[in-house]
Amino acid sequence: AASDVYKRQAMFTNNAPATPLRLAAPLLALITMTSHLPGAPLSLTLRERGEITNTWRTAEWDPGKTAIIVCDMWDSHHSVTAVRRVNEFAPRLNAVLGVARERGAIIIHSPSDCMPAYKTHPARERALSVRAAKNSPPDMGAWCHRIPAEEKGAYPIDQSDGGEDESKWENDQWAARLEADGRKPGTPWLKQNALLEIADGDYIASEGDLVWNILQHRGVEHVILSGVHTNMCVLGRPFGLRQMVRAGMDTVLLRDCTDVMYNPARWPYVSHFTGLDLVIGHIEQHVCPTITSDQLVGGEPFRFGHDRRPHLLVFAGAPEASRELQAFSRRFLDPTFRVSFVIGGPDRNPHLNTADAVLTTGGNVPAGIGALPLVTIGGKGTPGRSIRSDGGRSISVTRDAFANPAFRRSLFEAVHRATDLSVPAELPQDPDIRRSQEGWSAPGPAVPGAKYRDLRTLLRTPTGLKPGKRLVRWESQPEASVFLNGQPLEKAGEGKWKLDEGALRAGDLNLLVFRLSVNAKDDSAALAPPPEILDGDSAFALDAVHWQERYSSDNQPDTSFPIPPQFGAPTDLIQNWSK
Repeated sequence: AASDVYKRQAMFTNNAPATPLRLAAPLLALITMTSHLPGAPLSLTLRERGEITNTWRTAEWDPGKTAIIVCDMWDSHHSVTAVRRVNEFAPRLNAVLGVARERGAIIIHSPSDCMPAYKTHPARERALSVRAAKNSPPDMGAWCHRIPAEEKGAYPIDQSDGGEDESKWENDQWAARLEADGRKPGTPWLKQNALLEIADGDYIASEGDLVWNILQHRGVEHVILSGVHTNMCVLGRPFGLRQMVRAGMDTVLLRDCTDVMYNPARWPYVSHFTGLDLVIGHIEQHVCPTITSDQLVGGEPFRFGHDRRPHLLVFAGAPEASRELQAFSRRFLDPTFRVSFVIGGPDRNPHLNTADAVLTTGGNVPAGIGALPLVTIGGKGTPGRSIRSDGGRSISVTRDAFANPAFRRSLFEAVHRATDLSVPAELPQDPDIRRSQEGWSAPGPAVPGAKYRDLRTLLRTPTGLKPGKRLVRWESQPEASVFLNGQPLEKAGEGKWKLDEGALRAGDLNLLVFRLSVNAKDDSAALAPPPEILDGDSAFALDAVHWQERYSSDNQPDTSFPIPPQFGAPTDLIQNWSK
């Protein structure tokens, strides 16, 4: 039933969903099992993340009180690699929707910006016919850029470039193809992906308040979010994870039926799939738990065909040892490996059956690892390689301080050899140092030789903010140049700048950029005190936390985001102006 446009797109993107096709037969059999009968509880294993490791808990949800929201599974995208990945996991997601639908769950298709295509569709008419809920939380129709729990952690990736991970040549070729098909290269989506069935009884809605009406009308208590892209739309849309959690819904992310917009050339300089794992970890720790598709349709969790990272399982012992190993992993292993941490025995960790190698401290072989390759830190006997009685290979590394470069090199090489990977000649650069040298980063040491220090923050204004004459005041930095949403602000006195009538976008993110000379007065304490917004007789003081800085000698400051901030902004750059 796919259109000619979709067929050409699928051919160009070389879509070969080997994993979903391989699972098709067992999936059909599983649908007929008694555990999938209508009304049977959804038995789920929810994964959450603590400071170091994952934890699991079980839950049973009434399918009649459960909704699956399908977020932005569009028929096209400006990134051709994003199209390929969506086409790859869409058959698995469609199988999930089929099973959930048969068991009584509510399915809401939410392809944003595509409602005109469904103007007369029964599922759209069904959504529009639902009466307005009486208990709608405030701002359910707006993006949600952060919830309070996210203040406890730093956002894990830089997505400010939009996250396209294809080459420029391939991107140009894809843009030309979209234009030839009559689509806008920047926003080419017109409908939902044709690989997903919209069945009788489903709903089509992408408005947050309309989705909320449906949930209330159907008595929904549990929500499963699926679709793309997790770090942008799935988290932030008016019907996304944050809004559902903020509104009090029991919410989970279907983590193996989602993707991320992340370019490995950006901080923290890891593979695309590690970038996805990092965002999922942020969600599990600060937003909501996650589940996998096999809990509904059987088999194994979905894995992208191009995700060939070896899976390293780390038994770290005490939390203190884990923190050292986590810091080591972040710099030396995350660019290449999929790393999971365990405190306690392997019997408590479902990661074990997908591991390719094990790293442990103290020299003890964890029970249950079978013949998996093992790297031990501080193992007994002579450091080097050996074959265990179970046939598995072991590599022992003499324990030393992680600050010792020779020890870091030995451990780095041992993990690569245990997984049969060639050892790179150079160790990876510290991602935070590299980031500070290449662009915007968290405030830190000055870059030698730079002429300017630029600071930026994103101000989320109240939805009901009315136009009015306001000022930016920063008396400790009277010589600064100030920009709002890319436009320079006119000075209004010593350390003051005019905010023209309506300059601040109400209910949206506003980018404030300050340019300081490196030799500016008291530059080391440039954020103490931070700037203020003067609004009549009141003043709103910006905080000193949600900022990024960039040292440069460029005469022109970088005063805008490459993409709209709601898509590219990390949570730790956003501050809320609440009256």
